[in-house]
Amino acid sequence: MKPTIEDSILVEQNVGKALQMLRQRMKGLATDALNMQLVTTEDDYRLMCESFKSGMRDPKGEEVYMDLLRRTYKLYNNVRLASIVRKRPAYSGCYSAAAGISTCKEDVKAKLEDFVQELAMASLFDGKEQEEKIRRAHQTHHDFMEKLFCSLVVAPQWDDETSSFYQEMLLSPTIDQNDALAVISAVTLSLLTVFDICKWNLLVALYENTCSDAILQRALVGMVLTMPNKELAIFGEIRETLQRLCSDQNIRRDLLETQMQLYYSTQTKADTEHIEKDIMPTLIDDSNARILRGGIVENDESMDDIIDASATDRKMAELEEKMDKMIEMQKAGSDVYFGGFSQMKKFPFFWQISNWFTPFYFDHPDLVKVISPDNRGFINAMAKKLPFCDSDKYSFCLALEMMAAKLPSALKEMLSSHPNATGRSNEEYSTPAYIRRKYIQDLYRFFKLNNKGNEFGCPLDIGEEGGKDSRRSFSANPWISQLMPEERADAVQFFFRKRQFSIVAALVEECQKNGKVLERELLALANSYMRLRVYDKAMLAFQQLYSEQKGGQNVMKGLADSMFMLRMFKEAAEIYAKLMLMDGRNTAYVMYHSLSLINSGEAQKGLEDLFRLDYQHPDHPNLKRALAWGYLMDSKPAEAERIYDRLMGEESIIDSDLLNGAYAKWMQSKNKEAVQLLARYSEDGAHDLADDFEADRSLLDLYNIGDYERTIMIDVVERVKQS
Repeated sequence: MKPTIEDSILVEQNVGKALQMLRQRMKGLATDALNMQLVTTEDDYRLMCESFKSGMRDPKGEEVYMDLLRRTYKLYNNVRLASIVRKRPAYSGCYSAAAGISTCKEDVKAKLEDFVQELAMASLFDGKEQEEKIRRAHQTHHDFMEKLFCSLVVAPQWDDETSSFYQEMLLSPTIDQNDALAVISAVTLSLLTVFDICKWNLLVALYENTCSDAILQRALVGMVLTMPNKELAIFGEIRETLQRLCSDQNIRRDLLETQMQLYYSTQTKADTEHIEKDIMPTLIDDSNARILRGGIVENDESMDDIIDASATDRKMAELEEKMDKMIEMQKAGSDVYFGGFSQMKKFPFFWQISNWFTPFYFDHPDLVKVISPDNRGFINAMAKKLPFCDSDKYSFCLALEMMAAKLPSALKEMLSSHPNATGRSNEEYSTPAYIRRKYIQDLYRFFKLNNKGNEFGCPLDIGEEGGKDSRRSFSANPWISQLMPEERADAVQFFFRKRQFSIVAALVEECQKNGKVLERELLALANSYMRLRVYDKAMLAFQQLYSEQKGGQNVMKGLADSMFMLRMFKEAAEIYAKLMLMDGRNTAYVMYHSLSLINSGEAQKGLEDLFRLDYQHPDHPNLKRALAWGYLMDSKPAEAERIYDRLMGEESIIDSDLLNGAYAKWMQSKNKEAVQLLARYSEDGAHDLADDFEADRSLLDLYNIGDYERTIMIDVVERVKQS
């Protein structure tokens, strides 16, 4: 693989090599400012090399060299940003939108503070004059904030002074909180494009020092999504920051909860499909129901009462069940409104990038322009009550204005006056978890629904790469994972409970590279391997736990099960025997011990316990399957056939019944019947007969069925399927 400039800086830490590569990269791209940075850095490195050649030893040589590495990295990120701005329309659009705005610190601060003062002065006026002054103030300020937002998205690397300035300003009560929140989002987008230590430090400082829950949560999400990883090699202050953060139990809990909430965003697509396919059809098709303030009621004119007296009750029960399901999904963290609002993100309102991240306020100029005075009170009252993220509230208002003329005035009054249309208390709306979740949903909508969102890349997708990129899953960060092992283990178990076995495997494997993992992490890893059918790795993980005398029966069972799946039947039988001594009444232990004996060539011995279990549990289908397989391995295919015939006649039939039933008939030369069963078994393409015959070679060899017969059987089965 061709070496990268980033690796030469962060991995190899080779200033000279990185500068040479940068000079090549900057041809035809760099501005005068970037060229000046390059020349200055090259000159300083050249002086260091000359001093080294002359034999001079600088007591601060390492410090100077690391400073050169950091400067080179910042220059590299500025070059990357310049290239991105040139190649990606979304970024070039931001660059153009910011043209003409003064980013001078004093000018920015003055603009933000003047807006607050203008609103305060407007309150001294009355009536139309007041409304007009407020409208003008909001319009002028909105135009400025859009330009400021865009300028921050494409802002080059900051220095400490700039970071300190924004920290002081965003924490100041002299500016509007909505402005502070928008700036945080712009900084986050900038960090997601190219890392900037000073911008990341700003998010940390805001998180640690703000008194505002809204600012804290937005800074926290940005901080987690842009968590540095490889940058730790050259920015020692990051280690100090992470150590400080992770020494606080409350902060560790915040990080863990944020990780969990970020996961729910990855499930939005699946949740939306579930709602659209399984829930909404019931709600929409139930034309005999109306939703009123008091709840769900049925129409009096229903014909169901005449035809089927219980039909209405059943439909009402189903309707309420589906609505309860949506409420449960929402409380658990699911983004239940994404699908409903996805088409509403095509409004011109969302052509401006800052509008995706602007906290909802009803005096937004783009709302004032389109919402008629007659509908303002009604729409504003509705928007405040509904549990939507900010961008969905804007969508809701714009869509409702289009429909408001068709709504009866009585309905508007009822909806706007209802004290709690959502079933949620004001206290619940103000919890940190709720605030954080709504912001994550805003982010998800921007990256998934903005027509240029794909140019930014979506940091909320963890998927199969969940453990490989710490910016997607902080618990895989080699440094931070060591500082909060218990919370890291909590995250692993959370993913396991959500059946995200690939993520669990990636996370724990990454953590194993960086140090010892906890018992419960290793147990989750071993069980994830089992569900992923990576039985060799599962066995090794269970063996480690077993050798350390951890996990008890669960570990022993996992070890035995993995050995069984690897066809290590003698070894599996030994472990199952130990489990039987610990819990002789466990049917599964006895059954798998018997099957292990049968498959290892001790069929008669294995059948002894199966006969006893079958007598005790005559209707247990899995016991019947084990017994039938024992008969096959004991050269008694007729007895096996009778059991398989019975199993195939029941609703609980499984695919292996068809395969093993075919074996039982084949062993008795009932080849025509065997072919039919094998054709059913493999008809959907889910099974490969060649693989199955190879896996069951010991059985086929027992009955002297040669390779040529197996080949002919496969061919005949395929001919039957095609006929």
